[in-house]
Amino acid sequence: MKNHFTAQLEIIGINPFVFIPEKILNEIFETSGKSKSPIPVKGTVNGKEFKQNLMKYLGEWRL
Repeated sequence: MKNHFTAQLEIIGINPFVFIPEKILNEIFETSGKSKSPIPVKGTVNGKEFKQNLMKYLGEWRL
């Protein structure tokens, strides 16, 4: 599954994150078969590949 979106980087303490659009979030849940964190994802930001966990924190999903 490939998705594309643009998001503003935000930060809590020293931890940068982005909010995932709801449509993409629902596709991730369906594809992974999970709706509880952590959900491992991989992607590309500004041409750099990354692997990270999608996490629910204070009621909101963050990557």
